[in-house]
Amino acid sequence: MKSMFKQITILCLVALAGSVVFCRKEAAPQPEPRWLRVYHDGEFEDSINVTGWEVNEDVIWIGSFYYPWQGEDSINYDCYRLMSLIDGGVEEIWDRGSVLRVNGKLVGINTNYVDTLEIAEPHDVITATVWDCEECLEVSLKKFPNLVGIWVSVDNSNISKTLDVISQDIRLYVFCFDATDRNLRELSKFLNIRILYLERDRITNCGLRHLAKLKELRWLRISGFCDKINSKGRKYLKALHKLRSLNLYYRTT
Repeated sequence: MKSMFKQITILCLVALAGSVVFCRKEAAPQPEPRWLRVYHDGEFEDSINVTGWEVNEDVIWIGSFYYPWQGEDSINYDCYRLMSLIDGGVEEIWDRGSVLRVNGKLVGINTNYVDTLEIAEPHDVITATVWDCEECLEVSLKKFPNLVGIWVSVDNSNISKTLDVISQDIRLYVFCFDATDRNLRELSKFLNIRILYLERDRITNCGLRHLAKLKELRWLRISGFCDKINSKGRKYLKALHKLRSLNLYYRTT
């Protein structure tokens, strides 16, 4: 009887083990990496891994512009624009930092350098640079209806004044000069910030805690060595799950 009971027990254990193996789920296959090939005026420049990227949300730095990725597998960019001549003709000139053309379309403009009246197809413009010019910012928001992102500069005295006039539907690429912890708390209410550069900052661990609210932030750069930030402050940034690039030098203690 004991022998029979032992055999039955062994058979049950074998059957149970088999069912566990049978029910084990296979690990989900990892997606194939997706690469963006970047060409400058027809010549290959770089390959960028865009696996998991989101259209309009993730950004590429090309031709002195932040270009919101449009889902392409390859882009060819240049910085040529048409310039009116005295005799009434036009000439194509290379003007890096003033305009950006991608795959034949003029998609980026720096309104500090280029008169918006020169832009023949304003609906194609999806990225703009506006520095220290309230009038240029106002014109850009009216002139370019399909604007995806805008690069603006602010300092510790005009953050809300500058950013409040920009729709939440437009992504912000912000350069902030001489920032403090209080300024970071102010910036944290603008959830459409995708890129944040902090120059000559005076921030501490408490300031980084405010940045944790920017869940869609892609790039963060804090220039120089931050002697008032340590590994404790760095932990606050772990909440930024979509961060692609981080430049931060801090104390390890």
